[in-house]
Amino acid sequence: MLNFNARRLALALPVAALSAALLGAVPATAAGEFPTKRITMLVGYPPGGTADRTARVLGEMMGKDLGQPVIVENKSGASQTIAGTALLAAEPDGHTMLVVAEIDFVSAVVTAKGLAYKLSDFKTVCGTATTPYLGLVVKADSRFKTVDDVVAEAKAKPGSLSWGTAGLGTGHFWTMELFRREAGVEILHVPYQGGGPAITALLGGQVDLMGGSYALWRPQLQAGKVRVLLIQGPNRLADLPGIPSYKDKGWLPALKQGWMRVLVSKRTPDAVVERLSKSCELIKTDAHAQKILRDGGAEPLFFSAAEATKLAQEDENEIIPLAKTAQMQ
Repeated sequence: MLNFNARRLALALPVAALSAALLGAVPATAAGEFPTKRITMLVGYPPGGTADRTARVLGEMMGKDLGQPVIVENKSGASQTIAGTALLAAEPDGHTMLVVAEIDFVSAVVTAKGLAYKLSDFKTVCGTATTPYLGLVVKADSRFKTVDDVVAEAKAKPGSLSWGTAGLGTGHFWTMELFRREAGVEILHVPYQGGGPAITALLGGQVDLMGGSYALWRPQLQAGKVRVLLIQGPNRLADLPGIPSYKDKGWLPALKQGWMRVLVSKRTPDAVVERLSKSCELIKTDAHAQKILRDGGAEPLFFSAAEATKLAQEDENEIIPLAKTAQMQ
């Protein structure tokens, strides 16, 4: 069962106020009148990460297109559910949006107990900024040179190897769970309060193994501080052609990439959502925005609302059965 202590902060927010917001009347904002003031783009993580970077890139690009400033506001904690609560408590007129690291957010919402909302309380504006998952990362000077080295020691000494993550239910956590499942090994889970502290722990030798998004690890790879031993998806990466994939190992790929989704309240008028989506689509042609995201290890793709909703459902379908056997304590 989930035991996200931090998430209690989100649950402690006034449930009555949120319930009232969820049940309130739909605003009469028309696309021709939108936007009428500055737009707030919420992010459920601290500044500096992929979600924050994506929000700032989108905010600058969309602000120019919409003719109003887009201000990024970081509301960290509880696997982005605090930010989700803040979005649903705001006026559902399109002037407040939320950028989420999708797998982390879906995981938090579908596995949480007592959360005041569900995924159906949101509408999708668009999806963007994909980044593949690295299935196994070690320090550059680690004794482990291959995946088989890790599996052999883990089987010989069950529970002796430690794996650092950015916390329960994050993409990094599911990378560990997928490795455990496919390799058939027991590994000690060591959760941290975010990807940064987990990386510090790996580099300092406090944990043996990690995984996570390519965007997270790219600076460490470029600095020669870590080595990648496995790609979580079915295919090798063009940037890391010598690293085997799950498919190469005969393992079942799942949750193959991280990506960002832009959300609004489900009560936001469709015409406003369409206007926001059209603005978000400029990522396909904005060379400046594309460069910033690519420099951070993300691919600036665009998914329509329908496409992004379908992808989110696929993630949910993979996470729910995986959570039933995961080390969620």
